[in-house]
Amino acid sequence: MNKIVITEDSGLNPIDQENMIPGLIIDSENQEYYDQKSMDEKVSSIHMEEIFQGFEEGKKYTTAAPKRIDYEKTFESLLEEGYDILHLSISENVSSSSYNSSMSIIKELQEKYQNRIVGVHTKTAGSGGTILCSYAQSLLKEKISLLELKEKIEKLKTKVIGSHFISSCKGYLRSGRMPAGFKVADILGLRYRVDCNPDGKLVPTRIYRGKIKKQALKYIEELVNKNNVQNYDPFGIALLHTPLREIEYTTIVEYLKSLKYFNQIYESPFYGTISAYGVEDQLGLGLIKK
Repeated sequence: MNKIVITEDSGLNPIDQENMIPGLIIDSENQEYYDQKSMDEKVSSIHMEEIFQGFEEGKKYTTAAPKRIDYEKTFESLLEEGYDILHLSISENVSSSSYNSSMSIIKELQEKYQNRIVGVHTKTAGSGGTILCSYAQSLLKEKISLLELKEKIEKLKTKVIGSHFISSCKGYLRSGRMPAGFKVADILGLRYRVDCNPDGKLVPTRIYRGKIKKQALKYIEELVNKNNVQNYDPFGIALLHTPLREIEYTTIVEYLKSLKYFNQIYESPFYGTISAYGVEDQLGLGLIKK
């Protein structure tokens, strides 16, 4: 049995970036960057802090799927080294280009490499991706075949909750991933809960009224509390964030620890493909239902 490696799209925000395949970030001056790590010495990488510094300088950003050549180089180099590969793809309804490119390349390589590479359409992104990727990596500690691993992840993905607290939807409106009607509500200074639905679409599910700091904590407490925490897998919880100005991050971490339930809190900044459409005081929670 060959050793298995998990690869992921950067839009899934995996904690382990070793075999992550980065998307592209393009600024308003048409400068291209890789998300988090560079795959080409001629193209720099960019991180959340640099993106938000760019916002302050008046820059705007768009995103693009990973290059086909980066998928091909990553997959083929690992296969040639003798590894089997499970690739986790971002939701098709968040980045159809990422999904279509990765899956078509996997199909092309399956015949050449005797089905030693498979893909999973995770139907999630951001915080949901963080917790799913972390759980998938933990399964590699078991004696497990590639097809058994794929089967487990296919079942697991239906239990993943990828939720986000948005202090302002300006970034999501720019991305076209929220209904334009929310622009009016945004002018009123409302806050939002945006979740990945079962089809992998980012959908506004809740509106909060009031100061960011208070509403962010309310969002956390509604999603996970002493009354419902037993409904989640104790494996862990993902906690993602953009730069925080009003939200007290330590208060949120201490609250989650006070539940004395999750084995680990997987903390991470949002990577570039999400930060490009983000705003300050944005949070993400990733959970797995039992």
